[in-house]
Amino acid sequence: MKNLILTLFGVLIFKLTIAQENEAYLMQFHYFEVTGDTEEFIKTNKEFYKKLAQKGVAEEKWAGWGMMQSWSEPNKFLFFHHFKSTKQYAAFDFSIFNNDTAQALGLKTPNWETFEAKGIAHFEIWQIVDNVLGE
Repeated sequence: MKNLILTLFGVLIFKLTIAQENEAYLMQFHYFEVTGDTEEFIKTNKEFYKKLAQKGVAEEKWAGWGMMQSWSEPNKFLFFHHFKSTKQYAAFDFSIFNNDTAQALGLKTPNWETFEAKGIAHFEIWQIVDNVLGE
């Protein structure tokens, strides 16, 4: 069921007309469960990690970043990273998410004390092979 939902989400959300015909467009998914202040966790991701992710996109380290919150279990989150090629994926590392980069961007350090986030599944890598989208 989880795989079906993720597949449908990928098809509905992303217009992959930019993907090259002979190159794999990859998405990496990972899941977190948050205990404590979920609103602070969301704020941290919107105001801190999103800015770092935007820098990664600008530097072409990846093609995109996103975060989803479960509607049925609001303390669970799905993160996804986009890669426009296997070469871009192979070259990627998470070093964009570091304190030096955050300081260079003038980001305020989040309040880590109010929540705990733990991974609840292994990272998954998906390749989009086809889709049909409407307006």
